[in-house]
Amino acid sequence: MRRVTRSDFAHGAWFYALLGATMLTPVGGVTALLLPIPLTLLVARGRWKRAAFHVGTALIILSILDSIVSAFLILLFVSAFSYVLGMGFQKNQIKRALVNATLVATVFFIAGLVLMRMSGIAILPLIMTEVKRTLTADPRMTLLGGQSLGSAAQLLQSQVKLYFPGFIVILGGIGTLVNAAITRVLLNRSDNGYDPVFRYLQFPKIVMGIYLLCFLLLIGDVGRGSVIVSALVNNVFLIASFLMTIQALSLLWFYLQKRAFGAWIMLLAVLLSLVSVIGILYLLLGILDVAIDFRSRAKKT
Repeated sequence: MRRVTRSDFAHGAWFYALLGATMLTPVGGVTALLLPIPLTLLVARGRWKRAAFHVGTALIILSILDSIVSAFLILLFVSAFSYVLGMGFQKNQIKRALVNATLVATVFFIAGLVLMRMSGIAILPLIMTEVKRTLTADPRMTLLGGQSLGSAAQLLQSQVKLYFPGFIVILGGIGTLVNAAITRVLLNRSDNGYDPVFRYLQFPKIVMGIYLLCFLLLIGDVGRGSVIVSALVNNVFLIASFLMTIQALSLLWFYLQKRAFGAWIMLLAVLLSLVSVIGILYLLLGILDVAIDFRSRAKKT
């Protein structure tokens, strides 16, 4: 193992601090999202042995303080995710790394849900109960009659149940993009030779084709008699819509990145994507960008 540098020490201290916050504080959900970043930085800089040393040390500590099974699973996910994303930066293959890291995150979420189910904790019923409680507590919903309120709650619960698999994939994708973006910013402090994460993010035309196909299937009410087919089409449509929206935001960042206040305008654009009407406009912009490729045309001109 090479000599420990000040940067190695800082990454290790950051990793252990995030790990402690994840396991011991109420904000563990937020710090868990950032936990892979220190290890990803080490792998991107070719210090994967140092990253493995930190993971092994953390496994020993957590095995003493917590369950060996949960400690092993958490660190297995963090290690796999950090290695895939870090090697993507090191080899300048960040687009492929983003896809693979999202798959790792999705598998981890699914494994966690399965383990919770085996432990007697069913997360989906808990979410549905919370949704119903929130609807009932909303003063605006009291304007509806008792039967209408029950129907609205039942409809929303059915939508959550239907799109739950798609939400897991989208959550994994968002977590991967956040980790990759923060890692790229930190890597740029010492070396600007790494590929951009978001500015040139473009999806193949097959994603647009899948979106349009699912849209037509939904319009034609195909699969109405099959729960599995209906759930599959709806979730694929949801994921494809998310990817087209990300494509549009990437295009906006391509034009805003080097402009004055571009980062703040981009933050506002991301927040506005939560508004349904503007979200639809982003979706259409993403589809057009896949079909026309505005960035290539901008480079030529």
